[in-house]
Amino acid sequence: MTALQAIKRANSAFHSYCQALVTRGKSNMYVIGAIMHKIIRSAFGVLKHDTPFVKNFAKPEN
Repeated sequence: MTALQAIKRANSAFHSYCQALVTRGKSNMYVIGAIMHKIIRSAFGVLKHDTPFVKNFAKPEN
């Protein structure tokens, strides 16, 4: 249910990822599964590093 809400919200960090998958021709269930996986990875990262969620987070370049 959380993945469905993340897909529906236009300002969500996951909405653009969802649209990219749809334009690549992925099925609806594939998109929902991918969003669920991305939410789990984001939640784990936030809890592991004890930092707030950053919408456009990227690894620093070395």
